[in-house]
Amino acid sequence: MNKVSWNKVQTAIDEILDLPKEEQLAYIEKKYQHSEELKLEITELLQSISDSEGWLENPDTYRSELLFSSSHDSYAPDMTGQKIGAYRLKNLIGHGGMGSVFLAEREDGNFSQTVSLKLVRREMATPSNKARFRREQQILAGLSHANIARLYDGGVSSDGLPYLVMEYVDGKPITKYCDDNKLTVHERIELFKQVCRAVQYAHSNLVIHRDLKPDNIFVTGNGQVKVLDFGIAKLLDPEPDSSIMQTQEGSRILTLHFAAPEQVTGDKLTTSVDIYALGNLFFQLIAGIQPFDLRDKERKEIEDIITYTAAPNPARRFSGLPGKNKLEIAEKRSARSAELADELGSDLAAIVHKTLRKEPEARYKSAGNLLEDLDRFLQNMPVTARDGTLRYHLGKFARRHKAAIISVIIVFSMMLSFGLFYTYQITQERNKAQLESKKATQIKNFTLDIFNSHNPNLPDYSGKDISAHELLESGLGKVESELTGQPELYIEMLGVIGSAFKNIDAYELSDQALNKALGRSNEIFGNQSLQSAGIMAELSVLERVRGNYNRAEELISQTIRIKEEEQEDTDLSASYAIYGFVKAQQGMYHEAEQILKKADSLYVASGQGESVDRNTTLSNLSEVHRKLNNYEEAEKLLRQSLEFFENYYNGPHLNIATNLGKLGALYHGVGRYEEAEEVLLSALESKIELLGEQNSSVADTYEVITLNYRIMGDLAKAEEYAIKNMDLNYLLYDENSVKVARSLNILSLLQADSGDYQMAESNYHKTINIMRETLDENHPSLAITLYNLAHLYSIQEKYIEARDLFEQVVEMDKIRLGPRHREVAVDLNKLAGVHRELGELAKADSIYREAGPIFYEEFPENHYRVAEYLVDYGKLKLLQEKFTEAKEDFDNALQIFRSNFDEDHTYIKEVVAIMNEHYNSADISP
Repeated sequence: MNKVSWNKVQTAIDEILDLPKEEQLAYIEKKYQHSEELKLEITELLQSISDSEGWLENPDTYRSELLFSSSHDSYAPDMTGQKIGAYRLKNLIGHGGMGSVFLAEREDGNFSQTVSLKLVRREMATPSNKARFRREQQILAGLSHANIARLYDGGVSSDGLPYLVMEYVDGKPITKYCDDNKLTVHERIELFKQVCRAVQYAHSNLVIHRDLKPDNIFVTGNGQVKVLDFGIAKLLDPEPDSSIMQTQEGSRILTLHFAAPEQVTGDKLTTSVDIYALGNLFFQLIAGIQPFDLRDKERKEIEDIITYTAAPNPARRFSGLPGKNKLEIAEKRSARSAELADELGSDLAAIVHKTLRKEPEARYKSAGNLLEDLDRFLQNMPVTARDGTLRYHLGKFARRHKAAIISVIIVFSMMLSFGLFYTYQITQERNKAQLESKKATQIKNFTLDIFNSHNPNLPDYSGKDISAHELLESGLGKVESELTGQPELYIEMLGVIGSAFKNIDAYELSDQALNKALGRSNEIFGNQSLQSAGIMAELSVLERVRGNYNRAEELISQTIRIKEEEQEDTDLSASYAIYGFVKAQQGMYHEAEQILKKADSLYVASGQGESVDRNTTLSNLSEVHRKLNNYEEAEKLLRQSLEFFENYYNGPHLNIATNLGKLGALYHGVGRYEEAEEVLLSALESKIELLGEQNSSVADTYEVITLNYRIMGDLAKAEEYAIKNMDLNYLLYDENSVKVARSLNILSLLQADSGDYQMAESNYHKTINIMRETLDENHPSLAITLYNLAHLYSIQEKYIEARDLFEQVVEMDKIRLGPRHREVAVDLNKLAGVHRELGELAKADSIYREAGPIFYEEFPENHYRVAEYLVDYGKLKLLQEKFTEAKEDFDNALQIFRSNFDEDHTYIKEVVAIMNEHYNSADISP
């Protein structure tokens, strides 16, 4: 291609790349229809850019490289047989981003040697590229390691092309070698360790590879790894005068599918980019698939995935493949699918997760550290990528004795969160560190004693499994009888057991244990101590769960005050997370949003950006956004959290089920009722499988399912789940608790729907009395119940009573939710309807006009609430003899209702009846 043609192609490509991808080919066809040659060259270059995974430098550079690649690759085979320096080119082995690699033999008469010779492409032999080639020669010359391909020679050909002569590796890419030989996961790890040693050696010599991938890592026939091509490496500490060794600003040289986030964003590169690439390679070696599916995705989307999407759990990624693919991958690892999925979980998943962290500082500090963890895994020792806590160690034990000691996980999970009680004592003083070590041993031994009393291998084994509740009660008695003389250990174990009781909904026993722990902590350490603050935080969670929101706020506020006064940052993020959730339960959503955002920022700042606690906070923040009608942000946060949990856990988990339940509630809120039903039932099934049927989380899901079926018009199913919800909440909570009151409210709704107005009204009053005793005067739950009672009065034509209550509800929701909240629109709509029935048409019209903009701005256009508003306003317009406007409202409402419900739904029947009465029936056919 001549210079003129190239300039035309370059100009065209600049224009085309600014267009959406789906418009590019049509643009080429139209603009260059009279120049087939130019059109072909532009199309080929565009395709090369799209397909390229290699050199990604500035536009001029990569376009020229790709142009040459697409148009002149044919020169390489023609060079076979030519002599470069002392070497005769035999066969073309392959192409790289800047040059071609040949199999060559030395022919200077000194000795015979088969080598790989890398030659810069003819059109690429620019001064800057020659400099880069000389840099590659310098770097490789300084590396001498059994697992790194050696550099033998280098120079410039007779026609001015730089070349390198390297060790010829007769082998296969590491992934192909492993698959062809059907190596097990453990055998693959042993091979991968050789790669780690090579990379660690290079790093110790201040060299980063920056392009580690299977094609650059070969395995010889005798199983020796050879890392190839340090040609795009960067010296960590270049010589002062070696400016040519610095990566050009704006240049990004990488293979995109194996690039670390900081390579994509152009941030400073360290050895951590190679750690990320090792994690990517390791994921593919053990799971048979890359971490992210980047096929058929635009470049921007790929970069966003690499930069922001958390790496998946290899077990879950593998398990999500089609059955045939799983069988093939497992067979190449000499395993069955189920066995491989199990092996990829836990420790291996943790190792992968640590190598693929988005933050460079959160990855392994070196390839040597990664190598050490691989050795620990192979020796069945705890890996550093996972929590080095009793919970982790005991988890391994629990898997061997699942039936007898399942509660170990519960107890030691709590021990992790309560570790802050005494970690403050680990100061720079050695004696305190020794004290802490002794205490940890005491806790471990005491806890194991509890479980050993039910060990089938011991003489006093009772011969039966023991429930978590029984086990914890046994532990509580053991604490009271054996630890009263050891106050610090007494406090620690009471706190752990109290928290565990809370997790199995044994609230009274939890309250008993935690308050005993707090009382003793106040005696020993003082009521303003960090130890007491930790227990108060756990008590706050208990009070929130029980519906005592004001007490919960009091406790967590005091906890935060103590921690901030003591300048104790440990777990402060968790305290704010608790505080924000309490505020949300109080209905103070705007305050909750700000507090949860602060908790999130603290998690991120402390390096816990990809922790379970941080993603639980994001999940709770999504709920707040849902309550505030910020549905797009709510779904974004919820899916981010859900994706993290699905990748983090190797199988079903409560956090996954909880997020699914929240997703179902979100779908319900935006009118996607069938999707909500599917997701909610899935969440319910998972919760029951994990927790059993008698659990508070199950009750919460019953509540949302009830409301969803009610709106769908399936009152029989709604009643079924409402009764389950009521029965379970009566079992778990005090009869005067908020949870029971919420159950009564929902049951009253269904009673009103079925025409049992007397019972519904009685239960509404009972609900209101409970809520006024436990909630503040403007709480949304109280407002909802007052709204429901007002609606019941309206149905019974008690319009004065209904009007007074609706006015009260409007003011409550405006105060708590804001004047433009969707709930305010619903309130106004009902208030206007009451004024209409009272004959106060002007007042009604004024209120409908106030409500209308909120409906149209805050609800999806096809939401049933919008249709309700149209029907109610249409009724007023009929009274005002605005028949044409009324008919338009009824038509629009009917269309919306039909997009949501079946034809026999009560909403549709009501509109059809109105239109039959006032308009031609032909106008309302489906």
